[in-house]
Amino acid sequence: MIVDFGFLFYDHVATQAACREGARAMVQAHSSGAPIYDLTQLRNIVKSSHGSIMPILDAEVTLVETPNSMEFGAPARTVRTLTVEHVHYWIMPVMIPFGETILIKSRVKAYCVPGLSGI
Repeated sequence: MIVDFGFLFYDHVATQAACREGARAMVQAHSSGAPIYDLTQLRNIVKSSHGSIMPILDAEVTLVETPNSMEFGAPARTVRTLTVEHVHYWIMPVMIPFGETILIKSRVKAYCVPGLSGI
């Protein structure tokens, strides 16, 4: 049971770190304001940053774009929200009283910064 919680802790930290790496890539934009990375590329960045014990699946990574949002103040910008909802499977679910899986969630919301990429 202690090993199970150790893997959960590792999986939680790795999921948060993978979401942050995806966010670093998500905010980069061309000077026109168009994002550099699309959803497929962001998924690959998140998956490669997570680790290999319990890999993140494509369906666990979502991206929502809100154009012309005033959420971060003027001027209006494209706000992108990257969400990772990773399912952690227990090694010994018989000994854990709250089910065979637990959902680890991480979300980052930011706006694309034109010209940040240097391209």
